[in-house]
Amino acid sequence: MLNSIRNFSKTIWAKIILVILIIPFIFWGMGDVFRKGASNTVAKINKHNISTQNFIDHANSLKLSSEVIRENIDNSIIENILSDLISQNLLSLEAKKLNLEISDSSLSEIIKNDQKFAGTDKQFSRTKYEKFLITNNFSAANYEKNLRIQESNKLLFAYIGGGTTPPLFLVNETFNYQNKKLNIQAIKLNSLYKNKLDYNKKDIDDYIKKNANQLKEDFISFRFSAINPISLLNLDEFNDLFFEKIDEMENQIINGSTYDEIIKNYNLKTESVKSINKNGESEEAVPQKKMDKELAIKIFGSAMKEVGVVNLLEHKNEYILVIVDEIKSTIANVGSIKFEDKIIKSLIEKDAFEYNQRLIAKLKTNSFSKYDFEQLAKENELKTITLSINGIRDDNFFDIDTNKKIFMLAKNTFTLVNNINKNETFLIWLNEIQETKLSNTSENYEKYRYETSIDLKNNIYSTFDYYLRDNYKVQINHQTLERLKNYFR
Repeated sequence: MLNSIRNFSKTIWAKIILVILIIPFIFWGMGDVFRKGASNTVAKINKHNISTQNFIDHANSLKLSSEVIRENIDNSIIENILSDLISQNLLSLEAKKLNLEISDSSLSEIIKNDQKFAGTDKQFSRTKYEKFLITNNFSAANYEKNLRIQESNKLLFAYIGGGTTPPLFLVNETFNYQNKKLNIQAIKLNSLYKNKLDYNKKDIDDYIKKNANQLKEDFISFRFSAINPISLLNLDEFNDLFFEKIDEMENQIINGSTYDEIIKNYNLKTESVKSINKNGESEEAVPQKKMDKELAIKIFGSAMKEVGVVNLLEHKNEYILVIVDEIKSTIANVGSIKFEDKIIKSLIEKDAFEYNQRLIAKLKTNSFSKYDFEQLAKENELKTITLSINGIRDDNFFDIDTNKKIFMLAKNTFTLVNNINKNETFLIWLNEIQETKLSNTSENYEKYRYETSIDLKNNIYSTFDYYLRDNYKVQINHQTLERLKNYFR
């Protein structure tokens, strides 16, 4: 919000200069910042090269700014963009191989018949087309290139999956899977798990000792100053002078001015916050009243959490000048009831998980029988629940996702399911399946035929994916990929 106010306050000359600077980026993207030659190739598909310029053009077409890419480099955004670009190129190469390319005349017709470019007379409007390009930061060449790729890919998928008509027996399989009636028996296992009373102080201390590193969390101490028109200029409105001062402040930070120097230069008030975590809580798990939780999260961001570095960030309707003085990693709140409850909860979850894993191991090796099922219930005085599930969408007891797992079972087999909303775990025995059948004259036939057709196409596309892997060799130039990362950093 502050940035939009700030940009609005700029003079007309500043806007003209800004437009002159932006024009090349609108029509040519970020530009080719890498030298030509082999070092310019970021990936290769057989003999087809993908250049760094191709990568940057693709990032532009995805409307990813340099800032977004920079903030997500450690989250593999560069690799994801490249993977998407490689996939696009693979499909384009296969479409070309099959002569499924879009001609210039066909492309022209597609654009002319696109309703978003239609004028009031419902005819193609060149003005609306050009306005669309400018609004979306596209050049005509780039937009038409991307559109050509999209349309040729549509032809390719139509070529691969077109005409897929499933036979009646497959339609019946889909119908039966979704509508068969299951009779099951279930045992609720929660009472077999340990509870809070089963743990003593030694159990808690042992858990802390074994998991010390995982239990540690970062606490930071920092100073900050909230900057707004009143604190900076003793005014109650944002104006050009306010943003000029903010610009000055940013320049001083870039030039190495210290936090104390900036505070003194602008006569700002400063506050100190001692040792809080990302939730704005102290080491004793007490929220600090003056600490805004959203601000604590921002300061805990990777760009802010560095000792001795001065940062200026936006927060709500203010700028915040901040410096982190100390970061320490510690196990907080040890000995408190809240901390003890947290450890006990972890112990309960750990023991329940281990019990379930032992049981699942028996189920997987078919070393658990109907007799074992009955004995488990008898020895532990557990009630056996008998249920009928009338179709996969019957959510009277389990939710649909749990039903999907049960519907994969064969008769006289077992599985473990979680009723997450109620925090319940059940051991299921499927003892009867009542099959259903669909006639091709049924009013629901087309619905299930369509669903079966979609499944068939997905299987075909999966097979096609393997075909592409076998016929196209993809090589990544990791040195160039690293240079791309450094460029965006």
